[in-house]
Amino acid sequence: MQTVLLTVYSLGFSWFKKNQLLSFGLQERQVDFLIGLFCIVALYVILHPSVRLLIELKWNFLLTYLVTILLFINIVMFSYLYRGIEKGSMAFNLSMVHYVLFDIITLGVIIGIVVLTNRAIFYFKQHKSNSS
Repeated sequence: MQTVLLTVYSLGFSWFKKNQLLSFGLQERQVDFLIGLFCIVALYVILHPSVRLLIELKWNFLLTYLVTILLFINIVMFSYLYRGIEKGSMAFNLSMVHYVLFDIITLGVIIGIVVLTNRAIFYFKQHKSNSS
């Protein structure tokens, strides 16, 4: 878990030093909490207009797909963390990430095929009823 936080910290927060916040009397866990809170708020501000747009466009399948992916990733991450705690090691192992990504892509392809098939059937039924 700490390696994930360090990666996020090094990618997005390299412009300030953690020691600057520690000098205000904050503990390291409080600084990590504030960084995580900032990331969540930033993601909310970025994603909120996108989700509203998808709702207005009535892209229900894409919204369902995105929520499913987020829940799946959370469940997988918690299971990895639980296994790490159970084994006594908090090291985060990313050896199965390619399987998770393949599952996500496969789900997207399956949903795409189902949506296209349903729309084609609806179109042909509509076209057939109009010609009769």
